[in-house]
Amino acid sequence: LFFTTAKYPSFFFYIPEIPQEEELVFELEDEKSGNILYELTFNAPQKPGIIRINLPKDKPPLEANKEYRWRISVDSDNSDEENPEGLIKFEPPSQELIKELQGKPPSERIELYEQKEYWEDALRIVADLRRKNPEDELNKMEWQNLLATVNLEDNVVNAPLLPSPQ
Repeated sequence: LFFTTAKYPSFFFYIPEIPQEEELVFELEDEKSGNILYELTFNAPQKPGIIRINLPKDKPPLEANKEYRWRISVDSDNSDEENPEGLIKFEPPSQELIKELQGKPPSERIELYEQKEYWEDALRIVADLRRKNPEDELNKMEWQNLLATVNLEDNVVNAPLLPSPQ
């Protein structure tokens, strides 16, 4: 279960080498009711890497303290491989956290989010920094360290951040 302070979070996925003609499907559903909140179908990227999918602002926002299941799968999935999936929960930030974050540089905000276990927020900030300045070694190390804390394999930790399919 991942926590976020965002009503419209971002989801990050490592996509291995997949034939480009394959379509991938991302789904976000209400864990309790099973209703699909958002679905996106897109072509496989040209090379392996990490993609980011943002919940669009024209879709309903996540509701507070409610769990949502996300999954990504190959549309013509004939393989026996398991499709990545997980849970995310929107928890509005406490007044204390809001005060702690005010005026802090990104590196300190990332650290605060990590301490409070708001992984989506921390990843989103680091991804934004990497997107703005992909050559910055400090951002790259921050990204790798953050991914390594959740015990991802080296090929995922060192994978490039690819353009969003949206």
